[in-house]
Amino acid sequence: MRRRQIRPPLAVALMCAAGVALSGVPQGGLAAAPTSITIAVGIDADTLDPEGQTTTTVANMQDYMFDSLVWPEDERSGVQPGQPQFTKLTPQLATSWTVSGDGLTYTFKLRHDVKFQDGTDFNAEAVKFNFERQLDPAVRNPNRYYFADIDLSRIESPDPYTVVLHLKQPSPTRPHRLGSGVAHMLSPAAVKKIGNDKIPLGPIDAGSGPYRFKEWVHGDHITVVKNPNWTSRWPSSRRPPTCPPCERTRASRWSRGRATGTSSSASTTSGDRSRT
Repeated sequence: MRRRQIRPPLAVALMCAAGVALSGVPQGGLAAAPTSITIAVGIDADTLDPEGQTTTTVANMQDYMFDSLVWPEDERSGVQPGQPQFTKLTPQLATSWTVSGDGLTYTFKLRHDVKFQDGTDFNAEAVKFNFERQLDPAVRNPNRYYFADIDLSRIESPDPYTVVLHLKQPSPTRPHRLGSGVAHMLSPAAVKKIGNDKIPLGPIDAGSGPYRFKEWVHGDHITVVKNPNWTSRWPSSRRPPTCPPCERTRASRWSRGRATGTSSSASTTSGDRSRT
């Protein structure tokens, strides 16, 4: 019986120059804290634009570069169909929010101390720009239905750090959808400079997250570097880098010392994400 030849899998790594201390202290003394982490990943990214992503693995990569208004605080994996993946939201770029009695109006108070990685301010105008972009038919967005209940003609900003959303109909999932990766906020100035067609290939300084995009060598690695101006915090369900080619490649890289971490990758959609 002829044995089938198995082709070597794609090699992808997320490299995070972050100055993160890792475990693994040799006998006889303490090891110097490494200045980077390399994590073997299950697939190459198809886009680095949060609006275009559809898989958990790619979403995990993007999470380190971008922030959203809110974030799930108690995200759970392994839930049964019909059960919520998370039940509690925590502020991230928003500080608080209220909902009108009829469920049609959401008012978000925004943080005053956030700048995008390009140095521009995060404010109400930036939020309005992002909602308009999320519903712009010229932008590739397979998750546009996430935002279809928002009335774009009635987004208000009574002051620079308050945003009022009016919905076309009540949507009990509206806050949770704003806590998904597809709702990450991008710098309007960066988007205009780079262009909607180029953002998926290199969102240079477009986010406000803990890491900044540096390089993407397709089929090999994505490099992000620490954002020294990041002022948010990691919710308990959003732990620092564990971004997930196939199990054999991860094991091979680990054994040869080319990866400091491995993770399995699941190709679930962004609406049912399970971060590792």
